[in-house]
Parts: sequence; C-alpha cells; structure tokens
Amino acid sequence: MDNKLLEECQEVLENHGLIETEIFTNDNRCFLRRISPFRRADKGTDGIVVSYVDLTAIKRAEAEQRERDACFREIFEHAATGIAIGNLQGFFE
Repeated sequence: MDNKLLEECQEVLENHGLIETEIFTNDNRCFLRRISPFRRADKGTDGIVVSYVDLTAIKRAEAEQRERDACFREIFEHAATGIAIGNLQGFFE
C-alpha cells in the first residue's frame, strides 16, 4: 500500500492542482499515478480522479538504452584507432 496516496489526494482537493508520481511495485513494474481534481461545468471541484499509466516497458527500454550507451562509450573511449560516424550519404556527422 502506498502511504502517500491519501496525502496526495488531500493535497489535490485543497490546492486543485495535478500531482504525478512514479510508483514502483514489488515485481519491478513502474506506473505513473496521476491525481487530478474532478471539475464540474462551473469550474468547481466535485472530487478527484486517480489514474495509472503503465511505464514498465518505457523504463526497461530506457535502462537498456543506458546500458548500450555505456558500452559504446567504453568502446569509443578505449579504442586504439579513431572512430568516425557517417550517414548513408557518406558524410561524417
């Protein structure tokens, strides 16, 4: 149970703002929790809306990219010869 949920809900009710928090589960999943006021047509607040977006795949892809970047950086920094990167037209970037 996330102890901050009730605190954040109360804060949204008092301040009428949006709160977004990343939540990590015990099974290594990640969610974005978005708490926002439930607005009436007259702009008043009738409650809150809590929604969750699964970020697990995005977080895993970011971690994999960081690993690839670190590997490339290690190769590049310790290469015995120069390395150049060119595009398909033959120009160096």
